[in-house]
Amino acid sequence: MSINRVTVNGKTYIIKGGTYSTVFNGKVYSDGEVYLDGERIYCKKPFFLRILKFLLFIASIYVISGIYFLICGFLLLMKK
Repeated sequence: MSINRVTVNGKTYIIKGGTYSTVFNGKVYSDGEVYLDGERIYCKKPFFLRILKFLLFIASIYVISGIYFLICGFLLLMKK
């Protein structure tokens, strides 16, 4: 986990990065950005986790379509 120091309007904030959830002032933000004093500071999500999330999305599409074709094939076999 990396710790980033960000300075906004002369104030230094410590933002913990390296995961999707960022903890700041006791609040957990999971969208990768933190709001500080009306300013928006983006905490970039790790590149590896972005790729993993995309691959899981593709795998879920394959699983859903596989279940669909399995059910359709079973129903076609039962018709005979």
